[in-house]
Amino acid sequence: MKKFITLFMFMLAPLLAMAQGSLDIYVSAQAAPNVYAWDGAGKEVVGKWPGYTFTEADLVEVGGKPWYKKTFTTSPLNIIFNNGKGGQTGDIKGVSRSSFYEYDGTAMATDVTEQYAAALNPDTVKPHRAWVYVNTTADVAPYLYTWGFGQADLTGKWPGTQMTGPTVKVGDKDWYKMSVTVKGGLSVILNDGGDAKHENVTQTDNIENLTDSVIFLTYDGTSAATVVTDDYAALLDDTAGTEPVNYVFTVFAQGPEDAYVYAYADGKDLTNKWAGDKLSALETATTPDGKTWAVRRFSIRPEGLLFTMGQNGPQTGNITKFGADSVYYIYDGASSVKDVTTTYVSSAKPVEQHMVKVYVNATTVPYLYAYNKIRENIVGGYPGKKMNAQKYVTADNKEWYLEEFQIDTVSVILHQLPANNQEDVDPTAATVENIAHDVFITYDGLGHAVADSLTYKGQDVTMSGDQPVESGDVKIFVQMDGGVPFIHAWDANGTVRTNAEWPGELMDTASELTAKDGHDWYQRAFDIKSVSLVINNGKVTEKENFNQTGDITDITSDQYFIYDGGTRATNVTGVINQLYSQRLDTALVDTTYLKYQKDGQYAYFAAPADWTEVYAYAYNTTASEGYVDVTPAWPGKKLESVGETEDGLKVYKWATTVANKATNIIFSNGSEGESRRQTADGLPFYNGGYYTMLSIDFIVPKPALSPINPNNPVTAIDSVEAGDSEPQVWYTISGQRVVKPVRRGLYICNGRKVLVR
Repeated sequence: MKKFITLFMFMLAPLLAMAQGSLDIYVSAQAAPNVYAWDGAGKEVVGKWPGYTFTEADLVEVGGKPWYKKTFTTSPLNIIFNNGKGGQTGDIKGVSRSSFYEYDGTAMATDVTEQYAAALNPDTVKPHRAWVYVNTTADVAPYLYTWGFGQADLTGKWPGTQMTGPTVKVGDKDWYKMSVTVKGGLSVILNDGGDAKHENVTQTDNIENLTDSVIFLTYDGTSAATVVTDDYAALLDDTAGTEPVNYVFTVFAQGPEDAYVYAYADGKDLTNKWAGDKLSALETATTPDGKTWAVRRFSIRPEGLLFTMGQNGPQTGNITKFGADSVYYIYDGASSVKDVTTTYVSSAKPVEQHMVKVYVNATTVPYLYAYNKIRENIVGGYPGKKMNAQKYVTADNKEWYLEEFQIDTVSVILHQLPANNQEDVDPTAATVENIAHDVFITYDGLGHAVADSLTYKGQDVTMSGDQPVESGDVKIFVQMDGGVPFIHAWDANGTVRTNAEWPGELMDTASELTAKDGHDWYQRAFDIKSVSLVINNGKVTEKENFNQTGDITDITSDQYFIYDGGTRATNVTGVINQLYSQRLDTALVDTTYLKYQKDGQYAYFAAPADWTEVYAYAYNTTASEGYVDVTPAWPGKKLESVGETEDGLKVYKWATTVANKATNIIFSNGSEGESRRQTADGLPFYNGGYYTMLSIDFIVPKPALSPINPNNPVTAIDSVEAGDSEPQVWYTISGQRVVKPVRRGLYICNGRKVLVR
């Protein structure tokens, strides 16, 4: 099989040599070139002209292509590339960092450092989403194989993934479309997929390092492909410069003078930004029946449109299916619009939304994030929801998880739950877009998914493992300053258990807990054994202000959350139980690094595995001026690791003896901008608290006094040993006598502290 791909065989030195007096020069050329170099005093660095001659021993691989590499101990440096036969570049002066050059073998060298330097350390390259559009003259859809910096098989193993329809119209051509999450530039190969075993593949050469977020390629179906991004990318923004515009879609509308029409495609505005184009400002046209219409023409077909009465006015729902290329609407100025296209266009065929079923075959229950054509979340913010654990079986005895959508077209991202439930790019994520009919997706949990609609078309699917929802008693308590939270909940079978439609129910006041805590607490009780939920601020009519958490799944006991009114809900169940229910025996305290501290203020934090530095910022919100820093100014004090959890997370301690008392605390990785990660704003400070990204588990308790000798504090922790001969007398950590431990936790046995696992 012919395949012009050089995959990464090894990873290079971690970073460019940036220290003064040392740098690397990388040069790409058809034949081994020479490099002549001198320092600022005119001293020759690699000998007399023509300088150092590169050999095959100097070849290294960076960013998927070979480079000649030479290390210099002089900085800044002046260089000339030459072919040793009279062809040379001009002087390249003042090189003070490791640099990359593409040399044509004669007089031209192009500095491509910014393009390739990041490839030396792929882990530092921020991934981005690239959209690939392909127009082909072949009768069948092409296969797309892609890779990036330090990445292979981004669209599946060779020969990649076959692009699927329907195609989209951009300019004068129909295009297949697929999105790829890539680090650095995207490299692609288009091919025909070969035979049934993907052998005898006909393919293009490597098309390397495409850095645009939108990429257009024409493909002849065999071995020739051309990048035409410059010719078509602008048309996605409905801007064609001074060239004649090829309009492919037209909206005729009637409505109030202050009404607007808004349209979108590929997540971009095709009209003005929200709320769109004012109808009264558009051109007009008159139909044969004498009616006058506002006209808005588009050079690409919108994915959807809606009508509104301005920025904050009422609006219609999204219109995402069109029965013709010219459509006619009458807008009532509120939330309804009447489609009268069939009155004026004889070939128009109105299309209604329908049920789309997405079946997923995976080794473990996957998480599913879904969105519509304008990238609106359908199952909550990323990471979405854990799919229903019930399985459905096809005739070939394969088991599938199922999610149903009442929609015309849906796109999904399948993934394993990312570490700490953060929105980082997830290497396990696989995207299947524009699903318009029932589809069966095989997901490997490693970033690859294969969609198959034909194999199982029309096949009956039976449900396995269907279990009734067991009754129980689960209560959810939520604290939210500045408002009353909404809750949307469902049971283990996916049945909604809150009464109101989305965003759910307004929670009730929990007066008893409020009186103890001093904050407003709200509650909702469920008579089921397990409940899943989303907490939100209920502002669904305010696009810029509405926020919600991700799915909080499989809750089987009373839980307490502090909700920030945005996307974070911090679980404080352990602390509340410890403070108000006196269930101190549930606090598993490892005294090797979690120490009770009598004086001052302190807290512990188990940081995410990828945090290399941790800061704590504590402040007091009761001061008359709003708040007072307890730590230094943001991001606060840098912490040192004091221990490690059983699953390998480093634990950090913050402590201070300053007079100002902390009421709130934030732990962060200290970074700024998009790379900064932190716990929720306004997280309440509990002295001695043990924090994680999503919870406050407990407060380090005072050393217990032995029930046998109250004057002798118990300091050691023992484990339970089999075959102890002396009679065992057991107490909980709070001093209650028990016959023997019936649950895991910390106990007192014969005057010793014992951890029961």
